[in-house]
Amino acid sequence: MAEHYDLFLSYARADDDPAYTDPNKSFLRRLYNDLTAAEYKVWWDRESMPSRALTFLQEIRDAITACDKLILVVGPGALESDYVKAEWEYALSICLPVIPILRAGDYALIPPALKKWHAPDFRDSRPYADALAELKRILAEPTAPLGRLHAVPPLPPWYIR
Repeated sequence: MAEHYDLFLSYARADDDPAYTDPNKSFLRRLYNDLTAAEYKVWWDRESMPSRALTFLQEIRDAITACDKLILVVGPGALESDYVKAEWEYALSICLPVIPILRAGDYALIPPALKKWHAPDFRDSRPYADALAELKRILAEPTAPLGRLHAVPPLPPWYIR
């Protein structure tokens, strides 16, 4: 069984800072460090990706399943990434809260399924400390429980999503 995490960071490496060549100076490194300093247990591929002879996609799905929330770092690269799309879509399919944050570009980049959700602005035009405080406030809110289903017939045994 996978280790439990509070947060999963979903992002496209192409959207990380030009310091991508030095991952210790990137936006994602800073966000990861700040969230772990705030005592969140964060799954980030550069820190948490195990090597257990499973496929990459299975490792990612296991990690998402073991998290309480997914943070989607939105930018042009994330919009184009099949992996990023698979991550947030899988999170939604298992009823995991997805919190989009806008890192680059504009709000039009937020996937249509998430457009009506609040997305903190983490672009360089806003002070990082303000954006981080907003994100921490959002993360501190308890996740609403799922409602009970009434008069919904079960899926047929042959149904495969």
